Amino acid sequence: QYTAFVNKCQQFIYKTFTLSFTPTMRRSFYSADLIMEAAGQDGETCYIAVEISFTANGRDTRRAIRNAMFLTRFTGKRAYAVVAGMYKDNRIQSTIESGDVFWFQLDAEDLEVE
Repeated sequence: QYTAFVNKCQQFIYKTFTLSFTPTMRRSFYSADLIMEAAGQDGETCYIAVEISFTANGRDTRRAIRNAMFLTRFTGKRAYAVVAGMYKDNRIQSTIESGDVFWFQLDAEDLEVE
């Protein structure tokens, strides 16, 4: 299963380079904090694009949404945008309430080194 996932990633990267994807967009996508492949409640494969900051803000929100859109575009699968942090800038609340991005609050112990 791991090999199949790696192959999907390689195909995804190939498509990324060959479609109208600027170098700046590629660098930004490749520096995403976290991209996950998961199974939805219906068992269908989906993707989650996560941006993590101490205080989640508009930049994190825009990047997560954009990365989720890229994942959907290149895989044809559902993708969800998530921002995570200890705190959030109140200006992103309307985006969270709209459902365009999900919010995950980190606790102090999440940041501790094990």
